[in-house]
Amino acid sequence: MPGLVGFIDFCKRINDPVLLLEKMRDIITHQPFYVKDELFSYNNFYASRSHINIAQKKSQPSEVGGVYCWLDGEFINRDELKTLIKETMDFSDPELLLRLYIEIPDFEFLLKIDGTYSAVILDTNVNKLFLLTDRYGLRDIYWMHKEGQLAWASEIKALTLMPGFSLEINRAGVENLLRWRYFFDDETWFKDIRMLLPSTVLSYDLKDGSTSMRRYWSYDDIGAIPKDVNEDVLIETIAELFSSAVGKCSLYEGRVGLTLSGGLDSRALLAAMPDLGYPVPAVTFGKKGCADVRIAAMVTKKTNASHYVFELRPDNWFPPRFKGVWWTDGQLSFIHMHGIEFMPEIKKLFDVHMNGFAGDAVLGGSFVGLRDLTATQKFNQHVRRFTNTGKKLINVFVESRLPFMSNKLFETALGIPAEMKNDSAIYKKFLLKHYPELYMDIPWQKTGLPITAGKVQVKFKRLLKRIKNKFNKGLRKLGLTPDDNDIYSDYALWLRLEP
Repeated sequence: MPGLVGFIDFCKRINDPVLLLEKMRDIITHQPFYVKDELFSYNNFYASRSHINIAQKKSQPSEVGGVYCWLDGEFINRDELKTLIKETMDFSDPELLLRLYIEIPDFEFLLKIDGTYSAVILDTNVNKLFLLTDRYGLRDIYWMHKEGQLAWASEIKALTLMPGFSLEINRAGVENLLRWRYFFDDETWFKDIRMLLPSTVLSYDLKDGSTSMRRYWSYDDIGAIPKDVNEDVLIETIAELFSSAVGKCSLYEGRVGLTLSGGLDSRALLAAMPDLGYPVPAVTFGKKGCADVRIAAMVTKKTNASHYVFELRPDNWFPPRFKGVWWTDGQLSFIHMHGIEFMPEIKKLFDVHMNGFAGDAVLGGSFVGLRDLTATQKFNQHVRRFTNTGKKLINVFVESRLPFMSNKLFETALGIPAEMKNDSAIYKKFLLKHYPELYMDIPWQKTGLPITAGKVQVKFKRLLKRIKNKFNKGLRKLGLTPDDNDIYSDYALWLRLEP
């Protein structure tokens, strides 16, 4: 994922810091259409940015009165933020962040920002540097602090170029990666490099080279909704917040589209999108005739969407994933890089991707009753370090927006009593009430039935599925290759094919 790079040469040990900065910027420049910002230097401070030229097109840094800002990502509530500083002018997001920083003390404004971003602020008036992450930590920024020197980058590989960097492996982190499929907390492959945690301000003093950190938000800040809440009122609240979030994320002067699967979340996004004046490009990928493709076709027939299907095949799925390993700094198995094969083609269809990221986890019941981790731990670990790493592959080509992670919707959803979220009960009721044409009769890929199906029907369908799986397993032992059209890929089979 492209983004920010920079460092403080506190001890003046780097022979050619401008050349080093250029190399750091270039190593995160993955496509020929990327735009590289200028190489900025101030005393011992060096920073730059590489970007996909969709959000924040204006060259950075932005500057006001000796305060400089670099920002990767974007805000979706600009109008609300401008009211905090009584401004009516249109600002870019880094310009708006600067004005908020200058006028509102102690970073209190960060609580109000809705969006995914990481940022760097250099304040030459107080000789301090600040690294910032969004509330949920969904726009990565990595950092290393060694012998008074600080360096940061949106990709780990850029930091490995720093003089003095040690290749010493973080063994505990690698064990987590191999066991859980992702790193925990601020872990990376290397002991020298850490990921900046969510809702964090890292302060660096340019005078003495010291650092300090503070968190400005916590999952504990989310209040629980009373168990006796009126269900109809809650459903209407969810509907209003969801519609608002989708509307804000749809606002863009370019082309907006989405990937459409057989699940509930992307379908809800499509249903809630405002009229953009053109058919929404809806992309589905998977093997020929799979459930995702069939269900998505049913959905698009009932909406103002143009459906594009990209076929996943034994001969096209594997080679593009080598690049995916590089783009994600080896933090995602190639087996989870779904759809990476088609990203160059998808970029031709739209610039902004409406992403159903974590939808069922936020509004549905997938994180209810977990044994190993609480729901908030699951968001802070699995969603942030695993699901989000998959999203980074999208950001290599297009800008991805996450309506389900909009602050007000997220806080409301996480406050809903677990009893109301079991089996995605409240989510299903919301979808059926507000978008019945897409949910009443069209199946859900997870069960093969519409969400109106009763528990007995679902149990019977699952029993049939288990019988079918057992039968197919027997065929495979005999050397036969049964065709399972319920799933969008046959990775286990394809891995066994030549070459």
